[in-house]
This record gives sequence, C-alpha cells and structure tokens, in this order.
Amino acid sequence: MNEIKQTLQQDADALLKRLQQSRKNGTGVTLSVSDVGVLCEHIAALEIKIQEPKLLLTCAQLKEAYSYGSPDGTPEQDETEMVIGEFNKGHSGKGLYCYYADLPEEGAIYLDEEPSHDRSIAGEHS
Repeated sequence: MNEIKQTLQQDADALLKRLQQSRKNGTGVTLSVSDVGVLCEHIAALEIKIQEPKLLLTCAQLKEAYSYGSPDGTPEQDETEMVIGEFNKGHSGKGLYCYYADLPEEGAIYLDEEPSHDRSIAGEHS
C-alpha cells in the first residue's frame, strides 16, 4: 500500500513540475489519459486525508501535552506551540509524542494512556 502511495506521489510531483515549467515558459501542456488518472487518484487521496482524523487523542493525552507545554498554566506558557505526532520509533517505542515546536532538539514526551511514565525529559525544559 505504501509503495502505491509513494508511486502516486512521485507521478503527481513529476506532473506538477511539468505544469510549473510550462507556466514558466508560457507554453501549454498536453495531458495524457494516464496524467488525468494520476491527478484524479491524487485528488481522491487528498480528500480521504481531509476526512480522516489526523490524530486521535484521549482527553488524558491532551491534558498531558498541555501540562508539558504549560506546566504553570501562565498566559505566556499557554501561547507555547507544541507538536504532537505519531512516530514509529522513539525512546518509548511506537506511539504519540509531544515536543516544543521551536525546540525539537530538547526532546519529547511519550503520550501514553497512563500519565505514570517517566517525565525526566519534561524537567529539561524548566
């Protein structure tokens, strides 16, 4: 499945480059039937992505992410931008991790279902 998505993305990227080059040159582009098919498949894939949730989080996970980014709950800390993403590898294995958007090098916390995990990374930001 990933190979199909990757091939589709490569085809769509190549077609986009052709279209951008033709716009730059002021020339037209003739699209083949397969080009139109690639575009249709790519658009369909984008629509599916929009309809699917990006992340499914429990309220406990949201609370944990908030506590990490705004430990004191001050208005200044509440403006902190955090990134939450699903990663295949991390210090606690596959799962959701949360880190500061502007300081990814500082590390991340693992958003597990139970808030009992080691918070030693969070202490580095204090």
